[in-house]
Amino acid sequence: MGPPGSPTPEPTVVNGQVLLQSTLTDAADSKAAQQTVPQLREIFAAAQDELQAPVLLVATTVLSFGTALGVAALMFNHVFHFPGADPAV
Repeated sequence: MGPPGSPTPEPTVVNGQVLLQSTLTDAADSKAAQQTVPQLREIFAAAQDELQAPVLLVATTVLSFGTALGVAALMFNHVFHFPGADPAV
């Protein structure tokens, strides 16, 4: 970080994680700063949840489909002994 008006430095990335630094406009030991920090944490947690939820939803859908397909194959091959369930056909 440099003086005001200096160019923004590149972000610090360690093991795929980005270090975020910020400076409060209020004094660090003030009541306003004590209220600002939890609000910032909520914003970052919400942003993380917004990214994780769609990925988790797609992953569980794919897993569910694969599981259903596998269970159906086991039933057709080993329980019902259907002749048309040969994967070579």
